[in-house]
Amino acid sequence: MSAFVVSDNHINTLVTFGKLHRCRVYIGNPTKHLDFFDQPEQIANVLYRANVDSVNYRYREHEPVFNFKYKTTNPYAKPIEIIKACDCFDYQACEVPDYDETPAAKLIDSIRRAAIRALPGYDGASWGIQ
Repeated sequence: MSAFVVSDNHINTLVTFGKLHRCRVYIGNPTKHLDFFDQPEQIANVLYRANVDSVNYRYREHEPVFNFKYKTTNPYAKPIEIIKACDCFDYQACEVPDYDETPAAKLIDSIRRAAIRALPGYDGASWGIQ
């Protein structure tokens, strides 16, 4: 597969899910954080820029990065759809060195963990296996 910049709808849906599930990511140290509820536009821009940077890195291009405009999108996305969308985003944004340590990777991980917790049956499942 080739790398591409995901749609605005893709990013907006991920950020909307993170906002509705009150995701928050600490970047660098416990005092600096990105909060989906308070900073959705900033978070959408972090994700968009990471995706464009990855595609540029992969194909040795220099496509410009524009200011991304967030808007609430698809608030009824199912947790499994969000998990798959996180996987897609990771694949499109992972071309840069040390992607796993970037704010974008941490934001996507936060969304993915919230989606897993929102899966039907998650709360009723045993914490440990005997």
